[in-house]
Amino acid sequence: MFLLRQEAFYCIIALLDIYSERCGLVYKKPAKTAPMGWNSWDCFGAAVNERQLLENADYMAKYLKPFGWEYIICDIQWYEPLAKNNDYNNFYPLNIDEYGRLLPAENRFPSAAGGKGFKPIIAIPSA
Repeated sequence: MFLLRQEAFYCIIALLDIYSERCGLVYKKPAKTAPMGWNSWDCFGAAVNERQLLENADYMAKYLKPFGWEYIICDIQWYEPLAKNNDYNNFYPLNIDEYGRLLPAENRFPSAAGGKGFKPIIAIPSA
């Protein structure tokens, strides 16, 4: 049964190749891997800070980037000054700019002071 499904899958892929070639469409092959990266929630919950984010980015750049790891995600509640663990502080006043965009909590991300957001962190070269 599995072989029939597998053969049907390969037939569909072959037909897509033929169809896209004849129609002048660009057919993109599937990625070799899923997106590979580090997510702050997995280690720090809602309480990650700038030092922890940068230390993990440096480690990944030094040891994992050669193997295809490339994304650093600063996950949920980076804008919340009192975040402490995996629990959320409900209805906490948001730190927003004049356009209503969330700003990083300056006590946790000092380089974001003055409305700079994450731009200073993004600009820091990794190992």
